[in-house]
Amino acid sequence: MALLLVFLAVVASQDVLPRSCVDIQSASGVYEIHPEYGFGKPIDVYCEQSAENGGWIVIQNRFNGSVHFYRGWKDYENGFGDWRGEFWLGLKSIHRITYSQSYELLIQIGDTDDNIKYARGDGASMCWKAFKGFYYGLKTSRMMIRPVGQTSK
Repeated sequence: MALLLVFLAVVASQDVLPRSCVDIQSASGVYEIHPEYGFGKPIDVYCEQSAENGGWIVIQNRFNGSVHFYRGWKDYENGFGDWRGEFWLGLKSIHRITYSQSYELLIQIGDTDDNIKYARGDGASMCWKAFKGFYYGLKTSRMMIRPVGQTSK
């Protein structure tokens, strides 16, 4: 009986974790989510709550060149960088997050004059025209995903 109670307590504690950043009604920052209850461990993600009505999971953040992004497959598979700075979430985590439902992608690019442009879509409907004529000087870039049709606000 004790084993059953312990198992039920573990399942119940996982159920309180949000499935994505849409379920978090707090400021931007690092949060633990569990995209598929009962499968795998929770994932730490950076939630962006101020861009485009919030609820975005940041999968890439670059803004000052402090992290070298020219890396091997294992680094891109597992993720690298620091939540307080530049990072890549990791292909394994991105797969776990996007496996159970459709997500849309938001790309934010900033130039050396602090001009910011966005492109948003679900892949097939991505609006790449938003970047036409825009000089990308590697000042900032951010890629974020969110479940299709959902916002946190």
